[in-house]
Amino acid sequence: MLEDRTPMDEVPHQPADAAPSVFNPLFAIGGVVILLLSALLVATGLLVPLAVMFGLLAAFIGVQALIFRLFPPAR
Repeated sequence: MLEDRTPMDEVPHQPADAAPSVFNPLFAIGGVVILLLSALLVATGLLVPLAVMFGLLAAFIGVQALIFRLFPPAR
């Protein structure tokens, strides 16, 4: 019965570099931008930085959407 089983060394494995990457540098850049704008808002306490933050955030999301439309992620 043990002879019928395939040894573990003979089982084909998928190479580690064949796995798709889930890291997207655009999201890392977006996180840093949001962090810096939030720090500006906390430091000044004004409504103008809040409006600037939401405006830049909306622009950044629009740029991301444009990049994803022009260069769709590999599947």
